[in-house]
Amino acid sequence: MRLLCVLLLSCNVIVANDFKALLDTINSASDSIAKKTIVDSFMLQNPVLPLTNGTECVFMFRGNADRIIVTGDHKQWSANGDTMKRIAGTDLSYIMNTFPIDARIDYKFINGSNWILDPKNPLTCAGGFGPNSELRMPGYPQQPELIGNTDIPKGSIFDTTFRSSSLNNSRAIKVYLPPGYSQSQQYPVILFHDGLDYVNLAKAPAIIDRLIAMNKMRPIIAVFVPAVNRTSEYAGNTMNTFHQFIINDIMNWVDKRFSTTANPEYRAVAGASNGGNIALYCALKSPQIFGKVAAQSSNVINSIMKEFDVYPPLPITLYADIGTYDIPQLIPLVKQFKQVLEQRGYVYMYKEVNEGHSWGNWKAHMNEYLESFFPPMPSSVKSVENKPLITDLEYKIDSLAIHLTFRLTIPIKGMTLLLMDIKGRILSESLLTAREQGDLQEHVLISSKLPAGHYFLQFRSEQTMFTYPINIQ
Repeated sequence: MRLLCVLLLSCNVIVANDFKALLDTINSASDSIAKKTIVDSFMLQNPVLPLTNGTECVFMFRGNADRIIVTGDHKQWSANGDTMKRIAGTDLSYIMNTFPIDARIDYKFINGSNWILDPKNPLTCAGGFGPNSELRMPGYPQQPELIGNTDIPKGSIFDTTFRSSSLNNSRAIKVYLPPGYSQSQQYPVILFHDGLDYVNLAKAPAIIDRLIAMNKMRPIIAVFVPAVNRTSEYAGNTMNTFHQFIINDIMNWVDKRFSTTANPEYRAVAGASNGGNIALYCALKSPQIFGKVAAQSSNVINSIMKEFDVYPPLPITLYADIGTYDIPQLIPLVKQFKQVLEQRGYVYMYKEVNEGHSWGNWKAHMNEYLESFFPPMPSSVKSVENKPLITDLEYKIDSLAIHLTFRLTIPIKGMTLLLMDIKGRILSESLLTAREQGDLQEHVLISSKLPAGHYFLQFRSEQTMFTYPINIQ
């Protein structure tokens, strides 16, 4: 009896500091009864598993099983995975791993032919094939924007169905409207590919609600569009037809049905994996519609990589990320894409995260591009009812100049006004002197008649930058 008491007391210290020492204690116990007592005490003191300390992690399973395998993002979901070791004379199996201190992975146990959740881990994460257990290492950042709160204002969801005659298919889409939505205010817009997965698996509406309530982003409208023939539409031979469907059908309808801003600086498109590829394609082909694009763990196909690499930078801002446990073929593609963006002088954000190719990863980092793309209005501008720096822009074009009228909502020290084509080439540059708020007129001189097509007027100052599309017919 005295021996058991010593073992139990020592277990309190050993478990907290050194799992290997615990193994030695169990292995040195005199019989199976003593071993079971130590294991029982350990499990009582550690109701939540796996154990983590620094970069070390211990997965454990208790029960009668011939073989327990741990697989997940870190093993590319291979059925071979890591095989746990049974502690002799007990029903406790374990395996020790090391991960970066800020890692987060999805994983499961394989017991025989059954893929199961870790029974001792309450953390789960939605995936495309059902929930997975979730490992968060000690340095994984806290994410208050993901914490549910029943007291914050909630947006509403509008459902409708679209049919595309060119694609010969139909799909249901969802439109998120922010709390307090009003037709008297113009809202930024973001369109998500794999839209229903962003709703159901990434919980995008709840995250947007939370970020708005925390004043980390301004109210926006979000459009969630699912794929029907995903590979073909997102990275195959119907990409351009699908892109035209997005621009001509869905976005035209959104702009007519809801109160949106036409400024591409406040219009974004987002997606993950192949969905990130089509998001890049939509921004590449229609920067007058989407001035921001987020591509998470993206399969950047060669034709898109080349187009970003050939032309001067388009007036679009990009977010791209990749996981260290992502699909191996995607990691070099995204890193190459980052180099292209840097070499071509794009405005972009890039992150490498210690996570896998999973909705847990994409969900956790949505806030980073949402907050960057749609920052809350600064206090100095709130008095103008959340309007941008430039409003009521109108223009007329003749053979010599573009004649502009607009309203300036706050005073500025000075602005540079650029005229750019759809490939980002600067056609004209004017330095505007200091201006007080109010109605203004400016003229952009052009050396020759511009061919029909889409162009951009970009206002730059020390305070901000706004880009407006114009169409010359």
